[in-house]
Amino acid sequence: MKPSDDAYWSMLTSFIVKNISGQYKYSSLGIIWQILTPFITVILFYGVFTSLRLTTDENYWLLLCSGLFVFEFINRSINSGSMCIINNASIIKKVRFPRELIPISFVLSSLLTMVITYSLVIIISIIVKCELNLYALILLIPITLITTTFTIGLTLLLSSICVYVRDFAYAINAGSRLLFWITPVLYTVSSIEGALSIIIWINPITPFVTIFQTIIYYGELPSVLLSMYCVGLSIILMLLGWIVFKKLNRGFMERL
Repeated sequence: MKPSDDAYWSMLTSFIVKNISGQYKYSSLGIIWQILTPFITVILFYGVFTSLRLTTDENYWLLLCSGLFVFEFINRSINSGSMCIINNASIIKKVRFPRELIPISFVLSSLLTMVITYSLVIIISIIVKCELNLYALILLIPITLITTTFTIGLTLLLSSICVYVRDFAYAINAGSRLLFWITPVLYTVSSIEGALSIIIWINPITPFVTIFQTIIYYGELPSVLLSMYCVGLSIILMLLGWIVFKKLNRGFMERL
């Protein structure tokens, strides 16, 4: 490994630490809030849906956890990462380094939270004796890598565009709110029919949420078709994001 590679890895690590510590600088609980927040959301939705008798599934909490946490990972990455180049303009102007390290660090920071929350879900599931498929759970490792690849590509794409079009970040924030309702987090994609089902499957986050639900909630191995769909999307987004970022990167200094 070249010395410069060591320096870049060190810089990436420092960015990740900065992202995590900086977000909760004035909080005594720190990153714990980032872990607690999705669980609080699950409790609220579970309470509302069961109180209104919109579901009779005693494991509905597991459905919420299996879909919500991966959605939050992608959503948090693109929302915080969309303005990351602009917000780090000072260091970009002073230090020469691969600028893609900044958006990648935001994704990896969010990934840490997702890994911890899913680990807790699996532990809780074992304690309350939910049926889990060990072989399916092992697949969470490559599935997480595939999802992370997709998210890095998307964050690279959006963060580079935001340097040129600042208002685009606000559109991303508004769009992510709408995206939540057309992503099968509160429901399963199989429960939706007709035109709405087509809209949900057009949503690029749907296959990733669905594959996590299949493994954790249903305890089943994901289909080859769904798995290949996720792999294909991640490769396309990574290539697109990387190419666009590298091209737009040339004009960053003029616009920061």
